[in-house]
Amino acid sequence: MKVVLANLALRGVAGALPPNTTDLASLKGEFGEDDVERIMSATGIRCIRVSSPGQCASDLCEAAARSLLNALDVPAQSIDGIVFVSLTPDYLMPATSVLLQHRL
Repeated sequence: MKVVLANLALRGVAGALPPNTTDLASLKGEFGEDDVERIMSATGIRCIRVSSPGQCASDLCEAAARSLLNALDVPAQSIDGIVFVSLTPDYLMPATSVLLQHRL
């Protein structure tokens, strides 16, 4: 499939992180000390962000999108499309991008 997009502009990028953190070392009892140490050593990651109970990917994306729209002074109504890519969508159906479009 070939797609051609005309008059397309990328004016900014934003992200949002959940406030909660977990130290990987605290997972040694669950996943084994050797595996956790190996992962921390190989990646340099010692702490990860964890979403709150009930918090979905769309919640974080909405926060990032609103922040970006505000920073760029762009009205949400001027956005023609949303591309959402994730390994953790809110649901299988409807698509998370459709939920974000409705919210924004």
